[in-house]
Amino acid sequence: MAGELAQKLDLLKAELERRLAAETDAGRLASAGGQTLYLHGRADRAAEWERAANELTTSGYAVLPGEPDPVDRDPSRQEVIRQQRVETLTVCDALVLVASPDGRAVDADLIVVGKHDRNSARSRHDRLLPCALLDTIGAPVATPVRRNTARIVQADWLDATHDPVTPVVQRWLNEKSQQATPP
Repeated sequence: MAGELAQKLDLLKAELERRLAAETDAGRLASAGGQTLYLHGRADRAAEWERAANELTTSGYAVLPGEPDPVDRDPSRQEVIRQQRVETLTVCDALVLVASPDGRAVDADLIVVGKHDRNSARSRHDRLLPCALLDTIGAPVATPVRRNTARIVQADWLDATHDPVTPVVQRWLNEKSQQATPP
């Protein structure tokens, strides 16, 4: 009987620790700045990435990495880039994908970075890591199929075609913090 009680107490302790960690993550997301964001963009679209990064850092967000991700065709180099990305994602509060006018690049980023790499990072450190696609392009990229794919891979679609980036991201982080608070 003592062994059974000890197992139940261990399970209860683990559940309590999980809830406390979720509350901590949610509280961090709700803060007005100070969060660490992984801002994914491609090096061939550096200008869009830099605009978003500058606006976010000016508003008090830490942005990682310090430059857009390189685009490389060499499979071994791609794997090194991916490993670095996943390692960096493990210390971030959220992942924001900067949309490109190239729809196929957006598709790849949603699946490779927004789904696979994010899930790899989440499995290393059991914590919330919300993801969003920051759409500054609009109609050519914002197709119903892409929006549905984003929803399926649990990436939110942030429309920043008319508004500055920072308020859009802050509203999203606040929404994610509300959803993350355990019952």
